[in-house]
Amino acid sequence: MNSLQDDAFGFDYGEPWSQGSFEWDIPQKWQVVGSNCTNDMVGCNQLFDIDASGTVTIYKYGFGIQRSTNNVIATQ
Repeated sequence: MNSLQDDAFGFDYGEPWSQGSFEWDIPQKWQVVGSNCTNDMVGCNQLFDIDASGTVTIYKYGFGIQRSTNNVIATQ
């Protein structure tokens, strides 16, 4: 059985807003359930982007999720 847990989230970026972004590489590791058997695997890149209106978009694994300042959430 394969499983994935991802706790990525954004938080309240208070006013005033201005356009910008930051990104980083996230290392990953797999583990056989019920054992200590692990190994490194190719990581991924995660990008946080904010626009001048305060809308934040987070991209990871080729997908994105966007949250506006009035908490409207949309997938990209």
